[in-house]
Amino acid sequence: MKNFRYILVLTVLTMFAFTSCNTDDDVIFTPRNINEVKLATTGDVIVSVATTEHPVTVDLGTTLTQDALLTYTVNGTVFNETVNAGVATYDIMITNALGQINEVVLNDIEVLYDADFDIDVDNNTTRIIGGPEDADSPFIGITFDGNAYDLDLFVKTGESDTNGFTIVSSEGVTGSETVTFPGTAADGAYSVEIVEFNGFFTPATGDNIPYEVLVIHPDVSDAGFATYNKEVVLSGFPLTFEKATDAGTGAVSYTFTEL
Repeated sequence: MKNFRYILVLTVLTMFAFTSCNTDDDVIFTPRNINEVKLATTGDVIVSVATTEHPVTVDLGTTLTQDALLTYTVNGTVFNETVNAGVATYDIMITNALGQINEVVLNDIEVLYDADFDIDVDNNTTRIIGGPEDADSPFIGITFDGNAYDLDLFVKTGESDTNGFTIVSSEGVTGSETVTFPGTAADGAYSVEIVEFNGFFTPATGDNIPYEVLVIHPDVSDAGFATYNKEVVLSGFPLTFEKATDAGTGAVSYTFTEL
């Protein structure tokens, strides 16, 4: 009789165990649908200064059913903007100025009671580059320590020719000088010359003066701009360039050479 009771209890426990296992196997997990938030256009974008504000479009991945808080940076400065419900895209407006480079990075998006939004880190960065109105006119600028030195910027005809004819120049008194080379200039060789100003109150120091050159034009690099870190003693030529016009199409091209 005792054996019968033992067998009966063992049978009930075994059936319970199998029933429990079968119940666990029937649980279905539904994966979350993640909406990838990304920039519609990434990489480097040259924008004519004719456009004073440029929209950087954010693709939200879906139409918002409630307001969201979007966090992004422009050149490292953090901004927070509310994106209203009912939209699938949102424009971040970036102030555009000649020679200015604005790097925009998406950081985060918060939606109340909804965590199914993630930033697509492979498509969350762009740089807006303020270029000349005329696409055939390269922008050239320099920056330096204006509290210690005074540099002037000249673009001249010829290759590293101090006696070349000055096409355009910038001779201010701040820590930067900028010029736009005219797209109507004749084909040929040109040089960028940097000269330390030797005025009555600010005699030339003869020091090795560090400065940075910025060139904005589609032909200067794949990014559409290039920077060169240089030093000058009294005067020097950081780069030269060649302008050429296709006889058949009329298309203008430039070849830049760092010296």
